[in-house]
Amino acid sequence: MTVYKNEHVHSFIPTASSLGFINPDFNWAQAFKRNLVCPGNKEIPFDTYFGPRNNEQHTSFTEKSVHWLLEELAGNPQPPTIHLDSEDMSGPAVICGTDTVTYSFDFCESLPVIAWEVSNNLIKTTPLTDYNRSIIVQPVHASTNGWAYVKAIFASPNEPVQKNIWIGPPKVDFVEDVNVTQINHTMPIVPQGSCDEFGLKVNISPSFSNVQEMEWEKVSTNYQWSQDPPGYNEPYVIIAPLCEDPVQFQVRMRNDCGWSDWQQIEDTNSECQTNCGGGGGGSGTITSDYFIIYPVPADTVLHVNMIGTDPTDLLIAGDTLTIQLFNSSGMMVKNINTIACHNSIDVSTLPAGLYTLKIIYNGTPENHQIVIN
Repeated sequence: MTVYKNEHVHSFIPTASSLGFINPDFNWAQAFKRNLVCPGNKEIPFDTYFGPRNNEQHTSFTEKSVHWLLEELAGNPQPPTIHLDSEDMSGPAVICGTDTVTYSFDFCESLPVIAWEVSNNLIKTTPLTDYNRSIIVQPVHASTNGWAYVKAIFASPNEPVQKNIWIGPPKVDFVEDVNVTQINHTMPIVPQGSCDEFGLKVNISPSFSNVQEMEWEKVSTNYQWSQDPPGYNEPYVIIAPLCEDPVQFQVRMRNDCGWSDWQQIEDTNSECQTNCGGGGGGSGTITSDYFIIYPVPADTVLHVNMIGTDPTDLLIAGDTLTIQLFNSSGMMVKNINTIACHNSIDVSTLPAGLYTLKIIYNGTPENHQIVIN
């Protein structure tokens, strides 16, 4: 004999019909997210029921519904099944460190809560009355900052409902690379020979929609970015690195709880191969195929000397040498056409920062990043 096992045993009536709604004139596509046997507002003629979240075309038995029914038939009263989500728990999604707030369910929306759980950065007080459907909580400390939760536990087979809550000012969660074409910013101005631009998005908890104001500050000086003009109150930035070292900046955000602390962000651009300085000929020196450049960083004078020559030597007839210096905005601040093999450039009046040194020898350019103190 062959025995066939059915996954589901179906009837030929929909859920709404099987529950026998007293007033069936409603949108049956709506979820049954309420207590249908709420005292004083019963929508069906039964004392309790087991039902799905949404109306089904044909009712069916499941392992849970069979267990519920057998317990009921055995004389163990079972609670009605109510399918709730986090948004059904009323209360703010963001609170401040000094707030005392209430989270609750409407009387006919849920069953009584048999237990409340909170994260360890919250303190729960004695639940309010009204069938234990509410709880008052507050952060452990006024300086508490981060994710928390409040969870309501109901009688089985009803699932717990957890509401995630953010406490305090916003925070940077993580930073991701994005295509610069997705960022509606003015491209930063950079010297020739700089590396390719790249885009970053600062992802913020609880969400950027909670941010009322955002501030950006540079930490390192080896890049240009699209945050220099005022008014960019958004989580995107275009970075134009001038050399291979990691770029560093910091941000802070404000919401109703106040300003966050500054958070420093570092991003490494592995595609950039331009040296930031300090390599080749030893500490404080840059050595290329034709030139030695020192000291790096420079304070008052920057020396650009041709390798294998004496201080009094001049270029061979027909050779040309141009030395240019660009600031971080791409503006040329020095332009020297020379025939000397050893050149000293006065940088004492230049503002401190990162500069691009461009040497054009017989029409062939080379670029170096120079820090001026």
